[in-house]
Amino acid sequence: MTIFGWDASNYDWDRGPMDFAVAKADGITFFTHKLTEMGTEGTYVHRFGDAAVRAHQAGFKYIGAYVVPRSGVSVVAQTNKAIQEADRQWPAWRSFPGFFWQVDSENWGYDFPPLSVGTEMCRLFEMATGKKAVHYASVGHYGPAWNQPYPRWNPNYYLWQRVGHYRSLYTQSGGDTGPGWTGSARIWQYSDSAIIGRQGTCDANAFKGTEEDFARMIGATSVSTTDDFVSHYLQ
Repeated sequence: MTIFGWDASNYDWDRGPMDFAVAKADGITFFTHKLTEMGTEGTYVHRFGDAAVRAHQAGFKYIGAYVVPRSGVSVVAQTNKAIQEADRQWPAWRSFPGFFWQVDSENWGYDFPPLSVGTEMCRLFEMATGKKAVHYASVGHYGPAWNQPYPRWNPNYYLWQRVGHYRSLYTQSGGDTGPGWTGSARIWQYSDSAIIGRQGTCDANAFKGTEEDFARMIGATSVSTTDDFVSHYLQ
């Protein structure tokens, strides 16, 4: 079995209605939205809270916040800022059983952080919040080797800019034997131009496994562990 997810950022809000109820009815199981990106030039804050509230109201059980790690800035500072923003925008994340962190490492052109920066951010998120992290890091940018405990999210657009329904594009891209399932990938982002519900130009993602498998991967629980945090924020 394969389940599907959608990840978005501020840029998606002008591309369509951001109708989460329709996306869920269309078969999307998990959703993430960009939260922060903290570089030497400043911090970019995205509308994670607006998206999380809508996704929660639509009945999504698995909602993540994605954070872009950057070079030249303390990883602790970047992690702290993301946690503070999550608390400000959607404090319910702490008790939401299906919340998880997505750390988005990639070559942006303006910055190409070492994989170790994202790996450390994953570690700090898990240590500080008790919520699991998934590491978005393409095989194309960082190579196939994957010697870390965080599940790998691999972007590989086999059908670059091909427009179509997300399920159709997955099949056309090779489906469960497609080229994105390399380098120990647990999630494959196979399109950035998919149609999901009423929304076009979407990042579409696949996870090979059941919903229960996904829940185990992100450590989804029925009881909040906020009282067991190492600290409210990293020191």
